[in-house]
Amino acid sequence: MEILNGIASGTPLWVWPLLAGLSGVGLLSMRRRVSPVWVYWLIPFMAVFAVRAVAGMKPDAALWALFCASYAMGAVIGWRVQPRWILRREGGGFTCAVRR
Repeated sequence: MEILNGIASGTPLWVWPLLAGLSGVGLLSMRRRVSPVWVYWLIPFMAVFAVRAVAGMKPDAALWALFCASYAMGAVIGWRVQPRWILRREGGGFTCAVRR
C-alpha cells in the first residue's frame, strides 16, 4: 500500500490527465474506424523522444542494446498482429477494428 501512495504522491500532475486521455483514445480504438495512413508512418519517429530520454540517463552499451532490442521486438510484434485489425485499405486510409 505504501508503494501506491508513493506513486500517487510522486507522479507529476500532468500525468493524470494524460493517462485519462490515452485511456479514452484506447477505448475509442476498439470501435470500427477509418484512419489515415500518414498518422501511422509517424509512429516510428516518436522513438526520437525515447532515444532522448535514454540518452539523458547516461547509459552504458547494455542499456542501449536492451532499448534497441525492445524497440525492434515491438515493431515485429506490431507488424505481425496488424493484419488482424486492418479490415480494408482504400486510398490514403484504412478501416480497422479489433477482432475478437
